[in-house]
Amino acid sequence: MKKIFSILIAFFFVLTVVGCGNKKDSTDPNSKKFKIAYISDTYGEEDVKNKEIINGVNESFKNYDFSFDIKVPKSSDNYETVANGLLSSTKYDLVLANSPAVCSSLLAVHGDYPTSNLGFIGYGDETNNSMSITFKNEEGAFLSGYLAAKTTKTNVVGYIGAYENKNQDYEYGFMSGVKAANEKVKVEKAFTNSYIDAQAGSKIAEGLISKKADVFFTVCGAGAIGVDNVIREKGLKVIDSDLYNKSDNEIKLGEIYKDYKNASMTICDSVIFESFDTKVNNLGVGDSVVNLKLNQNFFKEGDSITLGLEECKKDIATGALKVPKDNKSFETFKYKTK
Repeated sequence: MKKIFSILIAFFFVLTVVGCGNKKDSTDPNSKKFKIAYISDTYGEEDVKNKEIINGVNESFKNYDFSFDIKVPKSSDNYETVANGLLSSTKYDLVLANSPAVCSSLLAVHGDYPTSNLGFIGYGDETNNSMSITFKNEEGAFLSGYLAAKTTKTNVVGYIGAYENKNQDYEYGFMSGVKAANEKVKVEKAFTNSYIDAQAGSKIAEGLISKKADVFFTVCGAGAIGVDNVIREKGLKVIDSDLYNKSDNEIKLGEIYKDYKNASMTICDSVIFESFDTKVNNLGVGDSVVNLKLNQNFFKEGDSITLGLEECKKDIATGALKVPKDNKSFETFKYKTK
């Protein structure tokens, strides 16, 4: 009897060991089904930024079991309604957003449904209720200023912003790039007082052209459309910020590029590998998420301007060049390109 009992004990011990060996660890991402959602702005899935974020989600989770809900609000008026409906319907491992208005709407309703992780791209949530990826706008603007100073024929370039005292990281980053490339180049600044007024962009462009500006950097949203119409007629050139990057290749020297796919994957991977942290992560040139894309119709690899830009990028990445993003740091800024 004792022998039979001993055999049974041994048998159950083997079953237990084998069973434990086959059971997946609860912390193993392969043992879980992830639920992900993305609320875009009204431009929807075909917008470049939205498409990159969606591709980033699919790339991060491609080897795992996951579901992915994409919500496209019909208008900006119902951002909060969409956010509330999404968070109240189920618990998500991650809800992503890009538009500042959508991010704000998610934060407004998140208190009622705090179990879903929020991930924001291009929007810094200082309330610590999300993991945010923001971009060092001043670094892309610096490269734009360098390009403008190296291509102007009149030694006058134009900065067209939306509002004075807003987007100062773009403004002083651009001015610093001009200063570093050629201190003799003057920056003429003007503001549309709107992100949606194309006609104001046209009027301001005309005014800056009368001051001899021949290369323009636009940080004014739809105002850039009006700027483009004028400089196309005059045969001049423009550099696009990421607030508007749809200028024709005939007039566009380059555009600021931000890697929204990479940013999206950074947040997604933190969910997969349980390193999600509710803080703002500010990334730039050194993180390979901010760059200036040149129009190959005007520049070729290995030419002097391209090489000069690469040197600037290396110095930014290593910390040898710290780009100003306000007037105080701009006033004391010293950096001379080769």
